[in-house]
Amino acid sequence: MACVVIDERLTRAAVQALTDERTFARGAEYCQLGQVLWLAEAPNGYCAVVQGQRAYRVSLQVTSEGIQPHCDCPAATATDWCKHAVAVALTALNAPPRVSLTEITNHLNQLSQTDLVALSSQAATRDEDLRERLWLQLPTASAEVLPDDYRRAVDLALSQARWTGNCDEVILTLQKLVERLTETGNTAMAVALLDYALKQVPAGFPIEEWRNLREWITRRLEVLP
Repeated sequence: MACVVIDERLTRAAVQALTDERTFARGAEYCQLGQVLWLAEAPNGYCAVVQGQRAYRVSLQVTSEGIQPHCDCPAATATDWCKHAVAVALTALNAPPRVSLTEITNHLNQLSQTDLVALSSQAATRDEDLRERLWLQLPTASAEVLPDDYRRAVDLALSQARWTGNCDEVILTLQKLVERLTETGNTAMAVALLDYALKQVPAGFPIEEWRNLREWITRRLEVLP
């Protein structure tokens, strides 16, 4: 049973013409193997989750220029139609969406706060990106509650710097993490992260790079409220 196609321009032939032979073949294979884990109708298109090396978020949107795919996989930075987007398009053509966002929203609006918390906790258990987004919304933070992923990122960068004697990668790592935290209003967690990194820098290590790193972290701590 075919679903209601979001736009008459979305056809198998059209998708095949918009991508190369290998990408289309891989997308068709993903479609056949059921790698599209979740598919839903969205305003002016579809949204989906496709299992590749990890679960990738994919959307297809109707614009004045046609069907525009979006995917958060690395390959999508070089081409619009990656194999995941092809798989979603073919799945949408071959089967009806499993659920609509309108139905999801209506259902969530009817749930109690207790049920919403339980549902969110279950989803966060399975979805690392969701866990991070929820964590970034915490109103307060301290070094004791820094997520393991953040600690590991800092520890790995420092470990590499110990071997190379170059702290550029540590600074880049901290810059990215601090910017991510401050952009979401988690200044307290950003301070905690820098405090943690500062404590890991060997104070007596006689390398100019380490002294520069300590000074850089100290300056960042001074400008954060």
